[in-house]
Amino acid sequence: MNERANTDLEGHKSLSKYWPYITLPANIAIGPISALIILQILALNGNVLDASYAITLGTAITIPASYFWGKISDIYNSRRRQILVSYIGITICIASLFFSKSVLEIIIAYMALNFFSIANATPLNLLVMESTKKEHWPSTFSKLQTISSVGITLGFVVAVFATTSTSLSNLILLLVTASIISILMSNKLVWSPPIKATRLSIIKNSFAFISRMLMHPIISVQEPTSKFFERIFKLKRVSKRLEHTNYITLLYISGFIFFAGSAILYTIYPAGLSQYGLKESSVFFVLLFALILQTSTFFYSGRYVESHLTHRIIKRSLIFRAVCYLLLAISFIFLTGNSFFFANVIFYALASGVAYSFYYTASYSLVFKELKGIDKGSGLGLYSTITSLGTLVGAYLSGQLAYNYGYGATFIMAGSLIFLTFYIYTLMPNRQVEKKGAALVAV
Repeated sequence: MNERANTDLEGHKSLSKYWPYITLPANIAIGPISALIILQILALNGNVLDASYAITLGTAITIPASYFWGKISDIYNSRRRQILVSYIGITICIASLFFSKSVLEIIIAYMALNFFSIANATPLNLLVMESTKKEHWPSTFSKLQTISSVGITLGFVVAVFATTSTSLSNLILLLVTASIISILMSNKLVWSPPIKATRLSIIKNSFAFISRMLMHPIISVQEPTSKFFERIFKLKRVSKRLEHTNYITLLYISGFIFFAGSAILYTIYPAGLSQYGLKESSVFFVLLFALILQTSTFFYSGRYVESHLTHRIIKRSLIFRAVCYLLLAISFIFLTGNSFFFANVIFYALASGVAYSFYYTASYSLVFKELKGIDKGSGLGLYSTITSLGTLVGAYLSGQLAYNYGYGATFIMAGSLIFLTFYIYTLMPNRQVEKKGAALVAV
């Protein structure tokens, strides 16, 4: 009996090296969901306000969900069970979209999907740290993120081809099938190593941290104390140009404004493309092209950030993104037909692909380095919460602005907030992130 058990365990371990591939079909399923539910809402005669409410509530649920699932991962220490619960919940929620007949039903399904999708982020990253030697963490995190990115990209490829020849309902069925495959793979390939890591381990390693934030941009590790807030927001002279504001406080403020401005645009962007005459397949293509460029840029951005001035990279990427936002606004105001389509393919890809990749990598590198002297768990958790609140505010405002003032004016507002983020960085002293071990290499 013991011999058989040992044999089974060894067989299971031999399969475990393939466990990162469980994320591939799941990310195929999740990738196009946000755009899908917006198009589904419009198909049910909903409007841009309904789309905005859906994304806003879906974003809102991720904040308490991150805290909840983080606690669960620490208490129960069963990576396999939590991953299975996540993928089963995702499958049920996507399937429920097939039967949704009202905007409210779609919003509820989307909120539940976001609640379950965030459950797998922490156990997947902890599984890397528990199942591989520390010297192999960078390559394993890189593998995990690459597979996830490929999955999301393939999800949009499926969406483009599916909506070209069939309906959104049939696309949902394809996504459900992909999610079921992840459940079966997780049940077969995931095992719980004897060595247990905690969420605190993630924020101690730059590779683990960037991998976790790329999966879901909010992490809850430690509740900030009153002393922590006192240190973060205390008045301190940091430069001749700005004498009464803490440097880290400015990082937090800039993060909030950046993600608010970004959310104002991308929350309603699929709705705008659709309402300006693009077919569903064309909407997915615009998003797919940007995603391909973003994924490829992430592979390069980490190495680039390591060898260049972080502040300079951030400011250049912000200017570039803001200009692209304004060009998108111009396209919505003045262009139609093929010129409108190609302008959006190019400018959205440059804004969300190139500019975002460099900003994201460089800004998190800077935050990771600047929080060395204080409680990093609380600091990174607070930063991710603040940026998520920025996304939440931006998502809500996007619908209100577009409904009352139109898409062109809304995108001008989004670009203005990105310019404001740039201005905040011009007030801050240039601090170069240490090249050795400080920069977050995008994986």
